[in-house]
Amino acid sequence: MKKVFFIVAFLAFSLLSAREVFFVPGWRTGSSAREGCVRIMRDIWPGVPISVKSWNSRVPYKEARNNAASFSKELFNEIRSMPESRRRDLILVGHSIGAGIVLEVISNLAAENMQILEAALLGGAVPDDDARMWDLFKVVRTRCYGVAFAGDAVLKLLYPLSESGSPLGLTGWKFCHPRWVETRIEQKLSFFNHYAYLYLEELDRLVDSLPPPREIVISDAVAPYHFDENGLYWQKVDNVSDWELQKHLFYPDFRILDPEKRVRYTGSEAPARRTFADIVRQLSSVPAK
Repeated sequence: MKKVFFIVAFLAFSLLSAREVFFVPGWRTGSSAREGCVRIMRDIWPGVPISVKSWNSRVPYKEARNNAASFSKELFNEIRSMPESRRRDLILVGHSIGAGIVLEVISNLAAENMQILEAALLGGAVPDDDARMWDLFKVVRTRCYGVAFAGDAVLKLLYPLSESGSPLGLTGWKFCHPRWVETRIEQKLSFFNHYAYLYLEELDRLVDSLPPPREIVISDAVAPYHFDENGLYWQKVDNVSDWELQKHLFYPDFRILDPEKRVRYTGSEAPARRTFADIVRQLSSVPAK
């Protein structure tokens, strides 16, 4: 019995250890501040290795924006060169300009049909209607987090010097998505509200308030996922938690759509029903933290 327990414990630890966090700090974030950020992230993701992806940010603001663009390419190349199994368990966290770096990396990963586990954009110095935000949901397998501070004076005063419109980190994302989870904090305007540790503390509270993210595993799934293009010819057979089993009106074909209306499986009736039953089983199970 003890042997079985240790085997289960070892497997659980192995699964947990497979994850890792890359944290991309923002403009002029010093080493002591980064150490504080790492301490908070260890509380958010206990037992998960955390790497601070430093870049040349301790320069004037405009120069920092150029350095960020160069570093985005470096970080993308590093992640692209990873084994797929490691890349799929990666968590990307970016603060301020670092959130823009993360978003650019995500966009490049989307272009190559590569995926990671999670992403968090904190006080993002990117437009609140940035088209690259939609790439998050092609790349991130589980959940995307956002934290915005309405009282962030750094974003309010400095962001307009180089960009137009409203920043994501000040107003939040203009749109919504089932896997985008965001908290917007209303506070008095202050330069101190831009510190990364404040955003991470809010992220910690946000993550603790939510059930663990889950990913439904489908054998023989359609890859890459594609969105419903001709739903007119498909009839609903079953629906559980917005997952839908459908039958073609004219052919003996079945398919499965996820809550985002992406086609995740196509095939004949018997295997489609077995696959849908397995999805229902996964939905009814309680995911482990």
